[in-house]
Amino acid sequence: MKPYQAELIKLQDHLDKYQQKMIVLIEGRDAAGKGGSIRRYSLYERKTLPCCRAG
Repeated sequence: MKPYQAELIKLQDHLDKYQQKMIVLIEGRDAAGKGGSIRRYSLYERKTLPCCRAG
C-alpha cells in the first residue's frame, strides 16, 4: 500500500503545481477500508478536500 500512497502524493503535488483538478472514485464492499483510505489521503491534502457520497 505504501508505494501507492507515495504515487498519490506525487500526483497530488503535480496537480497542485499546475493548478489542475482530479476526481477520485473509490469503490468497494462494506468494511473494505475505503473510509481509512480517504482519511489517509486527506491528511496530505493542504486544502479542503470536498467529498461526495454517490448512491
